Amino acid sequence: MPSRADSNSRFVRCLIDLAPGGEQFMTVDHGQADVAFHHHPSGDVLFTLRVEAFGYDPEGTFVEWGGGHLTPDTAVVTLGSESEDGEEWFRYHLIDVRTGTIGGEMAVLSGSMRPAVTRGRTAAARTCAAGACLGAGSPTSGRCHMPGMS
Repeated sequence: MPSRADSNSRFVRCLIDLAPGGEQFMTVDHGQADVAFHHHPSGDVLFTLRVEAFGYDPEGTFVEWGGGHLTPDTAVVTLGSESEDGEEWFRYHLIDVRTGTIGGEMAVLSGSMRPAVTRGRTAAARTCAAGACLGAGSPTSGRCHMPGMS
């Protein structure tokens, strides 16, 4: 079930994607414990989904800095972890952003173990490269918290 995020949590988050219609945006907590959807332009949190909401153990699973909106009403949230033999895995879950409901898992075929490049990931990479990350440290320290970005 979606929960309201702490009002200060939006300031330590990384922007992942802006919905196609521009009415909301998606962020991931810098600790990668949850994903939140916000109203645009106010930034008010509409709902937050923690790793546990997807049925995974929060001790070993994280919300990846990827995914994004497929349509104005549907987004993909990427979760990742490592198997017992050290292999990374990623799972892609559909979200109804009108209700905050977690839908089914989406199959993604990729030649890489890294998350598939989605529209949201590409937008987030451009945004963080431009220094627009919403978290403490990014614009002021020059460090981006997204993998592969600096």
